[in-house]
Amino acid sequence: MLAGFLGSMSGKDVSYSCCTPYDLTPLKSRFPEVNWLPYDLKHRYEALAQSDVWLGLGGTPFQNSVSNWMTDHLCEEARLCQSANKDMYFLGVGGQDYEAFHSPQTKAIVKQAKYLWMRDRLSFDLLDEVSKGSSKIKSTADLAHLFYAKSRFSAVHQGRLLTCLNFDYKAWPNLNDTLSYIPNKLHLTEQVWLIQEIRPLPGAEIALFDGLPLKEQNKWHKYFIDIPSKSLAECILSWPSSEWALTSRFHTALACAWSGSKTVILNTNIKLKSIALECEFTLIDPSADPSEIASGLLNAKSANLNLLKAKALLAEEAVGEFCQAINI
Repeated sequence: MLAGFLGSMSGKDVSYSCCTPYDLTPLKSRFPEVNWLPYDLKHRYEALAQSDVWLGLGGTPFQNSVSNWMTDHLCEEARLCQSANKDMYFLGVGGQDYEAFHSPQTKAIVKQAKYLWMRDRLSFDLLDEVSKGSSKIKSTADLAHLFYAKSRFSAVHQGRLLTCLNFDYKAWPNLNDTLSYIPNKLHLTEQVWLIQEIRPLPGAEIALFDGLPLKEQNKWHKYFIDIPSKSLAECILSWPSSEWALTSRFHTALACAWSGSKTVILNTNIKLKSIALECEFTLIDPSADPSEIASGLLNAKSANLNLLKAKALLAEEAVGEFCQAINI
């Protein structure tokens, strides 16, 4: 998302700052055009005081189901913006759960924001409903389309299945039964266990893999896609383009779309439902019988490239509208 935005802003006389609680070194290496700063209140307020506007860029700001950390963060950011008299904008953002859209905190943040460009139609419809048709909310597309549209993916590897699974600190009861059932129905030649989240968080890729029986683990090629020492272009160039993909990751689903995989998405939250609708992918509930998931993969289709290009144009237009809104 950030790469897509920065690429679209190339050539404009503008500077960026961002405060983060994570290690600054790899961020500075990958995105040197951003002034990366620590996350403490002092740095956040000083960065805001020296800026013209506050921008919530990409991702899922409207989420409460896993924890309230993002809502708490945004409420604090809103207070800082009021104190510094700075306008708030949201560009290419979405939601994760219905409760978040209806929370008083979300309504207050949306009321304070000058404009919000939503990355998918479902998020737009939900926010439009709670904001009673506010004219400052628009349906656009995810900013990652801008990056993927200019990326080089390797050719699709026939017979390969890619999985990238995350259940937000929860287990998937059907995990072992599903993964042992699918290969016999798809006649696979290779199985790739893609790891997007490098931290061993409960319910994420590494923890799920480690919970598999050793016999099942040995069937999979464990593949870390995000190598901090590599540029994003290099990471995408080594993307394991696969005939089939099974995922519960939003941006993995987008990469699968652009790389040509026939994709099934597990319906664990609003953002997964939204990306299935956006890319016209098969959406299946995780509680489904393994035979239903295998059938879904057998009948799955790859995304229409013209549709994806149209999404990239929508995202490009949203960036342009943001620039117009702040007069750059």
